[in-house]
Amino acid sequence: MYLCNVAIRHCLSPAILNKGGVHLPQSASNRILFGELINQRRNELDLKLKHIAKFCGVSTNFISLVERGLKSPRDEVISKLAEILELDENSLFEMLDKIPPSINSVINEHDGFRELLGELSKKVKDEKLRNQLYVEVYDVYVDFLKRNNLE
Repeated sequence: MYLCNVAIRHCLSPAILNKGGVHLPQSASNRILFGELINQRRNELDLKLKHIAKFCGVSTNFISLVERGLKSPRDEVISKLAEILELDENSLFEMLDKIPPSINSVINEHDGFRELLGELSKKVKDEKLRNQLYVEVYDVYVDFLKRNNLE
């Protein structure tokens, strides 16, 4: 599978993020990077806009707007784009600062986990401490994987 991650952002044209000397907001920058990636991958696979649009259940015009960074697709369309373009779905969602459906379902399947996430921002207001907590929680997860031979 063709992976899309933070490193791919460095492969895409940084000049596109600074239009006429005007710094774009992060969300607009993300949409532009996302669209550039979608266009680049579609061309690599030699797929036509019409084919992508039909597969995703949207108009050709909408896919064109996405590729130009003018529109952000719905979650269902992001999932379809990941599928047809053989891209990592979670990474596409992350590019647009969205939570992937797979992560939402994990959050929603356990009340305690959902409550924990909600409490983090309420109880640990200091950003440095909160980041330290995130690292520690991740370390517990990695340790769990190792102990259960799930690496």
